[in-house]
Amino acid sequence: MRTRIICAAAVAAAYCAVLLATPALAIENPLVATIKPVGQGGTRGNVTFFQMGSNVNVAVSLESGIAGEASLDLRTGTCKAYAQNSKWPLGSFGGSTQETRLPNTKLENLVGEVLLVHKTHDVGSPVIGCAEIRT
Repeated sequence: MRTRIICAAAVAAAYCAVLLATPALAIENPLVATIKPVGQGGTRGNVTFFQMGSNVNVAVSLESGIAGEASLDLRTGTCKAYAQNSKWPLGSFGGSTQETRLPNTKLENLVGEVLLVHKTHDVGSPVIGCAEIRT
């Protein structure tokens, strides 16, 4: 009986050692997503998410500049079905590039979100571009 207990403890210890030695699945840093056009006059480009310490830097680059001001936000969902309310408003911009920072967040927390490019500075305006954040 004592031998069985010792063997069981040794097997349990070996199993735990294997589990602890196995690395967690890592998110590629930076994480890049393609912005696809939505509707007529839609825009395309890329968005790059880069973990920097406890923050995530977000860099948006559009193939053609936005005339006037557009806005960006992150929402839960897909490009076909996303949440009604913004999870992370990223501000407004004009031109073809925008950089911002998401404080105190992890890159893996953004997987499953979508980045939306809106036609005007109002995040309630029509969406003209969308990127699904996936691994």
